[in-house]
Amino acid sequence: AEYMGVRESSCNCTSAMGCFQSSSANSDATQQLLAPTQMFSEKPQLIYFAIRGRGEPIRLALECAACDYTDSSQTGGVDYAEMKQKAGLSSFPFGQVPVFVDGEMTLAQSNAILRHVGRRFNMYGSSLLESAQIDMVLDAIEAFRQAYTRLCYQEKFSEDAKRAYAALHILPSGVNQRNDGVHFAYLTNILEKNGRSMFVVGTKVSVADMQLFDIIDLHIRHAAFPELMRQHYPNLVAYREGIARLPNLARYLGSSRRLEQVNGNNLG
Repeated sequence: AEYMGVRESSCNCTSAMGCFQSSSANSDATQQLLAPTQMFSEKPQLIYFAIRGRGEPIRLALECAACDYTDSSQTGGVDYAEMKQKAGLSSFPFGQVPVFVDGEMTLAQSNAILRHVGRRFNMYGSSLLESAQIDMVLDAIEAFRQAYTRLCYQEKFSEDAKRAYAALHILPSGVNQRNDGVHFAYLTNILEKNGRSMFVVGTKVSVADMQLFDIIDLHIRHAAFPELMRQHYPNLVAYREGIARLPNLARYLGSSRRLEQVNGNNLG
């Protein structure tokens, strides 16, 4: 069956890994996990600039869920002057993007949007405990994103700034420093505690995986820290590659809909 562009699989696997390893079910490896919780008569709409930025984890989640949505980045992005003119109105509640329109609801703030998508498409854990763990990962990666944003926009990826960033947030010597809770060793520990699962929480894909995939992806880019990431965190690099192979994400990542520009200043 199909609801709002999301296919409902007949697979009875309880483990996403089990479906992923089955050739007969490979094309629908994530669908059985993503039955929508509600149905709306209109396509959801993501409004964001024509860059990856803070819109990308939301796109990844929607793509993973096979959601039929529209994305303003594919039709020119956002009129900045109009956004600021309408700041505080229902169309731009905080005068910023991303904004997500879902039926009669207009939702702002990237993390609120991602959590909504997670709840709507059953990507928010299988229990209260897992939902809490997903929240923990999302908040941890938000701290990462803020540090990365400073490196990108304030410090403009200067070599001195990159060395300081790596010392505090990537190299083992930074684990016990005052680093605002931002270090890849912490994310590695969380991933390893989830045992043999290919996901960061539980045994099925969640919005935490979308955020973790994206923050790793940002750091292994050529202009960032590819050598350091592969040297110190091969498990995170392998995790990212596994998530990238999920059928729906693989199709998106290999498509023209995946934007080339990562950040607004084209750095990183």
